[in-house]
Amino acid sequence: MLTWVLDGTLEAELHEPDGELRVLRAGAGELLYWPGGTRWRERHLDGCTTLRISVPRARRLATGAVKDLLAEALQSRHPYDGTVPCLPHPPPADRPLGPAGPVAAVGEAVRLLAGGAELPTALRTRWAAWWSAAGLDPAPDPRAGVPVHPGQRLRVLREVVRVPDGPGRRIWAVNGHAFPIGGAAGERIAEQLRPGRELTVAELCRAVGADEHNAAVLALLRRLHTLRGIDLADGGRTDG
Repeated sequence: MLTWVLDGTLEAELHEPDGELRVLRAGAGELLYWPGGTRWRERHLDGCTTLRISVPRARRLATGAVKDLLAEALQSRHPYDGTVPCLPHPPPADRPLGPAGPVAAVGEAVRLLAGGAELPTALRTRWAAWWSAAGLDPAPDPRAGVPVHPGQRLRVLREVVRVPDGPGRRIWAVNGHAFPIGGAAGERIAEQLRPGRELTVAELCRAVGADEHNAAVLALLRRLHTLRGIDLADGGRTDG
């Protein structure tokens, strides 16, 4: 368990397994940590505000993410029609139960989704989005787009999370929003987008061997700007 103190003072009493009592104090900007299973009591002083971060390790917890993705995919393919698939109760006594229409259909749909090629990509996309937003959910909405031209100077604000998703394909994610990128050019562009760096669009294009008016590169930079991965460094910043 991690507790980040944002304001004020936090005092925590930790009860060790051997009976020893430890008292920890942290002010704004400091982080407290204690292992899972530890008993503790907190006192929030001076209007203390904290952010608590839990890092689960049990593999079984990943089942929830898979279940949610399957439910979302099933909902998109089989919109709710107002009925609930169920088995007859009590079971019929004069014939075998057999396949139960809607129940069997839902089970078959889930089986196909779980064994299909789309689920691994959906899991990677969801993971990349969470990673890029440090677990923040929901992610902030994109801001309004702006034109990008070769002379425009850019400032890189955030690291682009990149997750492999098959040959020549990666999933990019920034601030909780993920999208696919294919081809070697994407990796060359990503190498130029180091957080804190400033460069013009034309400089970026030359570095990756693309024309400064390349429509794909300009579209990618516009998207990164809307997701707050890059900003305009020459007075044309768009807040929001």
